Amino acid sequence: MVQKVGTEIPIFADESDRKLREKRSELAKQLAGRHSELELFELIESLGVSKEYLEFLNSASDVFDDIAEQVPSLINNKLVAQPSGKALVNSKLSVYDGKKAVVKFSWTPANRLSEGAAYDILHGAKVPHIPMVYDSGILKKDVFGYRFEYIVMEDCGRELFDFGQKYYKHGRSSELCHVVSKHIAQVSSCLVRAQAAGLLHRDISSGNIAVNVSKHASVIDWGYAKVFRSNEPGAWERTERILQKWHLDPANTVEAEAYHDNMTGTPHYMSVQILLGNPKRGLIHDLESLFYVVLHALSDTASGTPPGFRLFDSHSLAAARIGFLTEREYFYKSFGVSVHERLRNVLDAMYCFLFTKNDQYIGGKLLYVEDFERDICKEHAEKFMDSDTLSLMMSASNECSLSASEDMEVLTPPKRKHPDDEYDGADSPDNKHM
Repeated sequence: MVQKVGTEIPIFADESDRKLREKRSELAKQLAGRHSELELFELIESLGVSKEYLEFLNSASDVFDDIAEQVPSLINNKLVAQPSGKALVNSKLSVYDGKKAVVKFSWTPANRLSEGAAYDILHGAKVPHIPMVYDSGILKKDVFGYRFEYIVMEDCGRELFDFGQKYYKHGRSSELCHVVSKHIAQVSSCLVRAQAAGLLHRDISSGNIAVNVSKHASVIDWGYAKVFRSNEPGAWERTERILQKWHLDPANTVEAEAYHDNMTGTPHYMSVQILLGNPKRGLIHDLESLFYVVLHALSDTASGTPPGFRLFDSHSLAAARIGFLTEREYFYKSFGVSVHERLRNVLDAMYCFLFTKNDQYIGGKLLYVEDFERDICKEHAEKFMDSDTLSLMMSASNECSLSASEDMEVLTPPKRKHPDDEYDGADSPDNKHM
């Protein structure tokens, strides 16, 4: 029977075999740093592992299928429409106790933050605009250096891009503008409060902001989140307890996540500074990603991909973005956006918050000054955030650049020296969006 967090079940009867242990160790080294949602077996095959070992893995996949089928017994038979074990790392719609739910299986490197732990931290801090988690746990603590875990959570609806495109097709652009301005405020509130709790999302993308039938926005997929020591009273103590419950060493987890700061996210929506390999990750970069996500949702893609959303290597994309954003009055055209005046006021405020200082464009500094830090401008922020969110952000230590505490030793992340160096996040946006 599958068990809760804090326990594990034996998956491989012959795991003690010396040859398998050696293969496992060798494979774990090659897989180090890969993202949890890569399909493990395809990845192993791409690494050229021996046919003998692949045959063993194929037989092991049947065991994983059996595990997936046992999930309903874990949650007292409240889950119906069992997920297929063949989709181990994919979300599957199901029903939990009469409510729509998403069942997610994932692989997470053993030394990296568990998504289940991230949700526990968020819920413990009462962060708004995130999915309700009905159940979560570890199915196996260490498989080739990875944890195999599951989450059963609320179905938060369709992604923001699909929501936006639907309204364009039905001629509802004015209503979309009204609703998206609320979405910007909701997501901003979530990100600022998560930061206060000691979490940065780091992968704000079109697929990770969901909108339900009530037009409420939620931030989902916290699998790439960075945990750090927050200065909020009681936050770090709560986080330590949660990490330990998930069999994670707090100091080591903080260090591991900080190490991956400039390699994490979806390039299509990444902040210019992160595309260029800036090692200091903060809230401001997630807010910049939100800006691009909203522009993408509002874009008219009927005649092709707008220039602002075409894919380049990381350095070329950063340079192109800085060029497109030079003129506030005209950058919308580069992103294929034509918006109602009300929403334009909101987007103009985000633009000024992110890309200007004292009404001067700072694109050149973002592009060429490695350690350049942006200031919080209350005048602009209050036009797209609610007052409570703004007050919390203004009071946060180190403002938008809040990161790991200085009293914790953190490895310096490697700088990407080549445009083709890999990210921890998705290699490109979903093709259906292009």
